[in-house]
Amino acid sequence: MNILFTSDLTGMGGGETSLFNICNVLKTDNKIVVICGCNGTLVRLLESIGVKTYVINYRSRRMLIRNIFKIRHIILTEQIKIIHNNDPLTSVLFYFATIGIRRTNFWTCHGQWYDFGFFKRFLVKKCNSHIFCVSTKVEESLKDMGFCRTSVSYLGIPIAKYEQAEPSCLRQELGLNEDDFLLGVVGRFQKIKGQLKLVKAIEVLVKEKNNIICLLIGGCVYNNKDENNYLEEIREYINRHNLQNNILFVGERNDIPNIMHELNLLVIPSDNESFGMVAIEALASGLAVVSTPNDGVSEILDYHKELIAETNDPIGLKKVIESYISSQKIQKFAHLFAEQRKNDYDINIVVRRYLNVFKKLGEA
Repeated sequence: MNILFTSDLTGMGGGETSLFNICNVLKTDNKIVVICGCNGTLVRLLESIGVKTYVINYRSRRMLIRNIFKIRHIILTEQIKIIHNNDPLTSVLFYFATIGIRRTNFWTCHGQWYDFGFFKRFLVKKCNSHIFCVSTKVEESLKDMGFCRTSVSYLGIPIAKYEQAEPSCLRQELGLNEDDFLLGVVGRFQKIKGQLKLVKAIEVLVKEKNNIICLLIGGCVYNNKDENNYLEEIREYINRHNLQNNILFVGERNDIPNIMHELNLLVIPSDNESFGMVAIEALASGLAVVSTPNDGVSEILDYHKELIAETNDPIGLKKVIESYISSQKIQKFAHLFAEQRKNDYDINIVVRRYLNVFKKLGEA
């Protein structure tokens, strides 16, 4: 099967990581081509595993007509039959770029924040044979807007990569003690990710338990003013409240599977998540997860109140972390839950789900 995927972003968020994982599995028995809206990490990674990649700035209005002809030429040359998009308006563009060519269009919806007016809803419905949704809540939001050709398809990861990873040497690297309780948050420094919320929770916790060490793992886009300002706001808060010994910046890492085996707890303090890729990475590593009550991660954690804060604020986070640390019963439950649920997100299961729909609708 000849399949084309599209991606708009340069970085490696949950959607891009999932796309890479899907391509890595599909390329064995299928012809896979990816068109990216700009150059970046995703392009380099795809090329490193032998996936043919084109870079076209298809978001440019000035180059719209020229880009449509470029897209059309690629699809004809590569004999593409299935087009999978990660953005609704991109799916519309690729639909019109391929009028008269036999192909089937799909879109994976990654969030609930799409602002569809009547005309946009009509176009997106018209241009996609099926819409994959990364969570039940996302599917419900689309159905509320009148979309009907939908199904839930969670994002996936290569489970064995996380399951079999060796622990990192992070404690030694940072000069930490073996009895320090090590918790971490993984993600870009964006306000919606809630790192400052976690910092404020840790500020209260360390007054009672000084052996708690919080690792802030991740970075921000170099030229993104909002992200860099948010990172600076967090640094200033930590310095102003003398939390430098308990909250450490680790930066962006390429050994996340190994770090997962070094942590005692993963915390997801986000205001909202449509899914929560880092949560399933933790589960695959056998690592316990606690979270704010955001839709995507709450669904992954099966709405278990032991693992989800009652309120989406520093006090709520402080309480759920404190309960986990002080209760062996909750710790045992969290690890058992991780063991039971991790295989639900195996990338091979996700790929089979996609292929079944591709084959059914692509041959219709």
